[in-house]
Amino acid sequence: LWIGTYEHGLDVLDLKTEKVIRHYEKSDKPNSLGSNFIVCIYKTKNGDILIGTWNGLYKYNRQDDNFILLHYFNRQAQAVHEDENGTLWVCSYGNGVYFYNPHTGVKGNFSHDSGNKNSLTDNYVNNLFEDSKKNIWFCTESGLCKYDAISKKIISFTYDPVLRDNQVFRMLEDNNGMLWISTSEGLVSLDPKKMETKIYNTDNGLLSEQFNYNSAYKSNSGILYFGTVKGMVSFDPSSF
Repeated sequence: LWIGTYEHGLDVLDLKTEKVIRHYEKSDKPNSLGSNFIVCIYKTKNGDILIGTWNGLYKYNRQDDNFILLHYFNRQAQAVHEDENGTLWVCSYGNGVYFYNPHTGVKGNFSHDSGNKNSLTDNYVNNLFEDSKKNIWFCTESGLCKYDAISKKIISFTYDPVLRDNQVFRMLEDNNGMLWISTSEGLVSLDPKKMETKIYNTDNGLLSEQFNYNSAYKSNSGILYFGTVKGMVSFDPSSF
């Protein structure tokens, strides 16, 4: 089990013995981590372990037991995702979204442009999510955006008061295709067909309307989990 800490580096835990068997931290040695602040960890389809830190994205080198800095992304990595085409998407906190396909060499960046309505609403991107229809969604500090792969444009939800200006942290999709979005002012359900939203707050049983970064999970049975600043909530959307 790979465990990222927020200022003490990276640990590897043996699940059988429940002991930490390796520890990595910032060092001046070649091929070391450049930061002790581990923000995200991601395993690609071919088994690569990617470590997102405050100052770059690293790939674990199994052969030499060290780390390789991926130079196409040398800033704070908030989240990483690999789509079905093998393209790696990386969210940054302040510089938008970067993408890179190691097979084709295609790479690029999406960022906020105040003069372009088809750009990110904010360069501070907390997370991204690929739904069952293969749409890529971006959760930013100033609302929600979707990447249209056909038109190659960003679609912003500026028409929706709930998803327009709020901090958006994470998104999950339930077994019926409904999207659930954690924000700074409650939990939002989005019907992607009707483009209708509904917001849930403490009156509906939430511990807090302030959700948290990098804190959402869907179990194999369809239970959704979201972390708030006052604890974790879980629910089964099919029972609503």
